[in-house]
Amino acid sequence: GEEEAQDDQDGKDGDVWPVRLPGRCRWKRLDREGPWEEFRDLASSPRLVGDVVRYRPTHAVAVDWHGMLAWRAIVEGAGPGRLGGCRAVYYNFRVYSASAFGDGDGDFYAVKERLACRHADQIVCLSEKDRDSLAGMMGKDGGH
Repeated sequence: GEEEAQDDQDGKDGDVWPVRLPGRCRWKRLDREGPWEEFRDLASSPRLVGDVVRYRPTHAVAVDWHGMLAWRAIVEGAGPGRLGGCRAVYYNFRVYSASAFGDGDGDFYAVKERLACRHADQIVCLSEKDRDSLAGMMGKDGGH
């Protein structure tokens, strides 16, 4: 609630606006089975979007593809031009790429990563292998 949000605002290290997932959601995994949709949807709440717009950020850091989806939900919730000066930095961790996944999963992640890369002003990768993989994926998509 309002009081909980105020507890997160001590003014010393910047403002913190947590996205509180319902108890049924567990961030025990970082793949498509995690609560990425709930995170994205809750990030676009009018209250959070309003806080971000009032803050007038110059940069946003989106960690992994689900973080970029949440950032895009905030930008879209703010409306055209309201956060246009904010540069998005995408930290691509590719945790899932070391995991085994089923049929269609590779396409699922490729779509999400291409979207994240297209909306990023800068991309940070953990390895040259990840960089090369993303560059190849974006090359198939017409580039960044």
